[in-house]
Amino acid sequence: MQVHIKLLNHAATVPTFGSVDAAGCDLYANLSAEGGSVTIAPGVTYLVKTGIAMEIPKNYAGFIYARSGLASKRGLRPANCVGVVDSDYRGEVMVALYTSDALYTNTDGYCQIPLGTVKITEIRNSLGYTVLPDSLYCSISADPSSISGASVDWTAESWAYLMNMAVGNYGVYEPIDTTVLGGITIQKVNQDAGSAETDGASFAGCEFTIYNRSDNAVKIGDTLAEPGEVCVVLTADEIGKASTGNVFPVGTYEVRETRGNAYYAQNTDWAYTFTVDGTTANPNFTVSCPNTRLSALIRLEKVGTSGQTVPGAKFRLEWSEDGTSWSPVTKSDTVVMGGCSSAGLDEHGCLTTGSDGVVVFTGLYPTVHYRVTEVESPPGYQLLKEPILVKQLTPENAFQASYQVVNDDVFRLPVTGGSGFHSVSLGVYLLCTALMLALFPLARKRAG
Repeated sequence: MQVHIKLLNHAATVPTFGSVDAAGCDLYANLSAEGGSVTIAPGVTYLVKTGIAMEIPKNYAGFIYARSGLASKRGLRPANCVGVVDSDYRGEVMVALYTSDALYTNTDGYCQIPLGTVKITEIRNSLGYTVLPDSLYCSISADPSSISGASVDWTAESWAYLMNMAVGNYGVYEPIDTTVLGGITIQKVNQDAGSAETDGASFAGCEFTIYNRSDNAVKIGDTLAEPGEVCVVLTADEIGKASTGNVFPVGTYEVRETRGNAYYAQNTDWAYTFTVDGTTANPNFTVSCPNTRLSALIRLEKVGTSGQTVPGAKFRLEWSEDGTSWSPVTKSDTVVMGGCSSAGLDEHGCLTTGSDGVVVFTGLYPTVHYRVTEVESPPGYQLLKEPILVKQLTPENAFQASYQVVNDDVFRLPVTGGSGFHSVSLGVYLLCTALMLALFPLARKRAG
């Protein structure tokens, strides 16, 4: 593409490229009428002539941008930021230049901020925070004795505000927009029952910890929580409820159960993540945390009078809510009323002692009544006459009860190899019988 350029006077300069890969041409001021130079006072816009006219092809336009060096070092820039030259414009190209107030120039020659009084006003903030309520004021003046070449003096009010609010590397604690603060309510439930039932078992004391999973620190109340740190610790009440209220600013958070209690085990696998995004007024998140009820255990050991273990004894376990109406326990892999998780439990709620003479009823629901009845005894041993009323299974006894059942031997001929009686030979037994028969007639004769 070709652009025709016309020099309007002898002092005009044709635009040039600063390098082979330059994005645009450099324009030159034509100040012959001003004696070769001009001073632009701070805050004043001055129309600078270039002494050239251009013929830009149709459907194209010319754009005039500030030179980065002039803008950064001298604060000089186009007043309209970007100048536009239309393709049908044939007049002299002129640039409206503007310079700000006198600028502080650092040791590298770069202008950074105007000298004088500076007013800093926050006009917009990130989600979850309001703008600072007051403007901050300081004075910037040249100071050759300073390493930076300038000194900054804050007003007493601004300095006090900054000192009261500044914390570490996070600068200023900006006022939090309370209309977007979020909260969370956690409800513990019995995982097996699927509800928040308690039936005498309390959820009180179960603990939840909420962590900051945001990329930045968050301020909750008077606590500043870095990423990964603890924001809040909650304790559930008797019915398993724990709430924070609206305390969480914009950010992402994770909840974990960090402690169970005497009735419920800690759920180490459970976690819940929620995000306050600032788009909803005071959002409240509700979540349930399932927990497994701690189970109870009843152990029975069957022994003889000599302390020997007795295998083959069958015991039935029954349960009751009120202690009067009894039902056999049934097989269940979860902790529910009337359930038992013991392997080998039959349909009548019975277990049979093994070679060690022991049965263990496991996975029992605590806080209800239990009784044990011996329903079958091995040969040579008596049945228990009365059921065993199991003591209440509570946290105080770790939900466990253990009993030793001692049975007397039955007076009967023992089974070969049995225990409880010594065996005698058949000859001795027959001799004793014959002597008794002989003595009986003699006794009658003497009586006659």
